[in-house]
Amino acid sequence: MTDEFKFEKKWKDKIIDGISLKDDDLKTISTSSVRLDLALGRPFVEGSIVELFGENSVGKTTLALEVATNAQKLGKHVFFIDLERKLREAQLNMVAGLDKSKLSIVYPDTGEETVDIMEEFVKGIPGCVVILDSVSALLPEVEDTEDASKSLPASIARLCAKMIRKITGPAARNKCLVVFINHITSTLAMYGPKDTVKGGRAIGDRASQRIHMSRAMSDLIQDGDGNIIGQRVKCKIIKNNMNRPFLTAEVPIIYGKGIYKELDMFELAKDVGIIDSSSKGWVKYGEKNYRANELLEVFSKDESIRNEIMGKIKELYT
Repeated sequence: MTDEFKFEKKWKDKIIDGISLKDDDLKTISTSSVRLDLALGRPFVEGSIVELFGENSVGKTTLALEVATNAQKLGKHVFFIDLERKLREAQLNMVAGLDKSKLSIVYPDTGEETVDIMEEFVKGIPGCVVILDSVSALLPEVEDTEDASKSLPASIARLCAKMIRKITGPAARNKCLVVFINHITSTLAMYGPKDTVKGGRAIGDRASQRIHMSRAMSDLIQDGDGNIIGQRVKCKIIKNNMNRPFLTAEVPIIYGKGIYKELDMFELAKDVGIIDSSSKGWVKYGEKNYRANELLEVFSKDESIRNEIMGKIKELYT
């Protein structure tokens, strides 16, 4: 018996050959935005770590709750670790289809407790989704029990590094998705970048996908009377193990309602020529002409047309 054969026999449950690694076997969870899903190639993958980061009020929590809704449709239980203590019933109500009875909201007291809770979730509940909001709110135990001035430099970064080491393996084995929400903050350093994210580099290093969310240039969405009812969010994919990085997608979000899925699909269908928008003030789909808002109304009511357009979009991107 050769040494190589002995080794493979001893560690056979730890080894697979390259031909067994197939991306088609990976199950994904949609972001609810057609544009963003296509830009990602494969949206959020079971067993992976994802980071959503950006400035305040750009829709990070909204996007995370949309992912939670789609995870529930796949029969998964979702845990939302609310370190910021900001999640409210109104936010949950705005996401259509979210089952609040299958969303567990967790309130840890310290960063160390958060690490232990996340480790137990990914080890003990296969297939679950864990959302942490947010990394910048992690509270080291020394700050909780003693004077905050005794906190050591980079304490949050060390907590994140410890957390990532503990959860990466179990999350992959048990096909758990972990979503970290992070904030961009300003630094006081004289040299180097003026903006940074909390938690050091550990999360970004281990994340399969990182999305930088910011306000788009054409950011405000108005109704027919000129009232501002939402905004477009630019999602730039900084890191992506499933597709090429640095693709961008503009996602429309309506205040109080979440991602405007019909408008998202409508604008993409126009861009790729499925919907003809050459006539001023009118759009054409099939043999019929519509006002833009009329076709959006059709989208919202007629699932068969939505599926038909989605099928045409997928044909163009495969």
